[in-house]
Amino acid sequence: MTPKSSIPHTTLWIHGKAAHVWKTWHHYSKGGYKGHFGAKSVNANAFVVAEIYWNSGRHQLVIVKPNSTHVYNGAKKIYLRVCDLHGQTMYCSAKW
Repeated sequence: MTPKSSIPHTTLWIHGKAAHVWKTWHHYSKGGYKGHFGAKSVNANAFVVAEIYWNSGRHQLVIVKPNSTHVYNGAKKIYLRVCDLHGQTMYCSAKW
């Protein structure tokens, strides 16, 4: 039996395609939060986007590749979404 991870994780869905994502966060001494995020697996033809909102007011989008880990420091908020392209239109799941 494999023990369950204590790292917050979930499965995001869009158009029948799934992405297994995770993130950690801790209060950052300089304000905001610090932590890690990543995607354990992503179905073909889908991709994960991280939306990072910094304390400075800056907003950043990061493409999260499967089996990758990203670090952030001083973020106000961070959301993960799975997205899918249909022609020129991009559809994304709800934020997590």
